[in-house]
Amino acid sequence: ILSRAVIETPPLGMVNVHASLLPRYRGASPIAHAILAGETVTGVTILRVVPGLDAGDMLAKASVEIGPDETTGELEARLAPIGAELLVDVVQ
Repeated sequence: ILSRAVIETPPLGMVNVHASLLPRYRGASPIAHAILAGETVTGVTILRVVPGLDAGDMLAKASVEIGPDETTGELEARLAPIGAELLVDVVQ
């Protein structure tokens, strides 16, 4: 968790690319937790960084289906470019 001083440094604030459809699976290992829980859909959430764990306003989301035999690594590889594209949209 970042300090308030760090969070407040950028004049327009900070954003985070989180690999789950918040508010589910906050914190570490959201991809693995979604698979282990038997979820069939997950995604990426872009949110403002605030003090607290994944607690800021959600700015955008994109969802994807989880394949029946998909691994954490495979799903992470699919989510990364989706998160990058969504981040570019939000920042613009």
